[in-house]
Amino acid sequence: MKSGPLSFAPIVKNADPSVVTVSIVGREVEVSPFSHRRRAREMKGLGTGFIIEKDGVILTNNHVVAEADQISVKLSDDREFDARIIGAISRPTSASSRSKRRISPRSPSATRTR
Repeated sequence: MKSGPLSFAPIVKNADPSVVTVSIVGREVEVSPFSHRRRAREMKGLGTGFIIEKDGVILTNNHVVAEADQISVKLSDDREFDARIIGAISRPTSASSRSKRRISPRSPSATRTR
């Protein structure tokens, strides 16, 4: 019996289509340290998620989309879609409390953004 290093390549190849890039645009309030005025500014964020249902439902971490005004997802084949939050799941762990968000394309026809 020959033994050698195991490769995750076949697992990654099969999982790759289900991995998505999640991009967000939101607004945050910034307070000037000099004038103490509040000013809203645009923020952008990036994270990952996984397609968990055939109709396009994606699971991602709450912190990725929590402050999002706009969400888009990019598939491994470079197609990109607008998305929206459809729910949240909170599950405690022994170390901390983690929250997951479910996001889905904005329409059944999954209108592409690019």
